[in-house]
Amino acid sequence: MRPQRGQILATERTTRAWSIPLGSIRQTPEGTIILGSSEEEVGFDTGQNPEVMQRIARRAVLSFPWIADLQIVRAWAALR
Repeated sequence: MRPQRGQILATERTTRAWSIPLGSIRQTPEGTIILGSSEEEVGFDTGQNPEVMQRIARRAVLSFPWIADLQIVRAWAALR
């Protein structure tokens, strides 16, 4: 077993919704969009990497361009 860091971004709430279950983009019942699909081999480092967060956001906007109009309100990294 080894640690692997993942990073998550959360947008502000939106009334726009979809019912398509996706692995890296999800919407909470409250309307927040959760973005994340990183896998980083960095040992026990729980720090955030802005370049990885930028890639996560870019992929989401390429899939759903309207996400670009939402503000990111939270971001975090954790080990799994």
